[in-house]
Amino acid sequence: MKNQHGFAGATPAQQALAGYWHERKAALGEVRRGDIDPGALRAFLSSISILDVNNAADPVFRIAGTALRDILGMEARGRSLSELPKDVADSWSLGLDAARNRRGPVGGIMRQADRDHAWLRLPLLGSDGTVQQILCHDQLVSIGETADMPQPNPQLVLWTGPRRAA
Repeated sequence: MKNQHGFAGATPAQQALAGYWHERKAALGEVRRGDIDPGALRAFLSSISILDVNNAADPVFRIAGTALRDILGMEARGRSLSELPKDVADSWSLGLDAARNRRGPVGGIMRQADRDHAWLRLPLLGSDGTVQQILCHDQLVSIGETADMPQPNPQLVLWTGPRRAA
């Protein structure tokens, strides 16, 4: 689903997170990790991860919610993407570069055998004004449960939005 700011989330939880990110950006002009109130995200924490993307070649999970173990197959906190099975790392890395380059939300849906993997990537700036971290929300949902989105075909649908100036 898109709004006037670009991608707005594939599920109700992602719509709430993207809306919160857009509110912070509108109020502050940019969004840094310190601008995010964990209490405001409490309902979504089990499906949230934050990756450090300073080393673009091998981002590291700083936070990984408990529900993500079902998708990742392991506890990811403190691990780099290269430590995950290749197929998992490849799917998780979707959108990291796009979120960093666009400086705005990106997301999509990956069809799995019996469910959809809805994903959202939200960039967070460091003190130097560059994207240092990506706030991720990943959720497994029943096929067709994603809000107002065409069904993924063949395997992936990616929504971004207008490119943001650096």
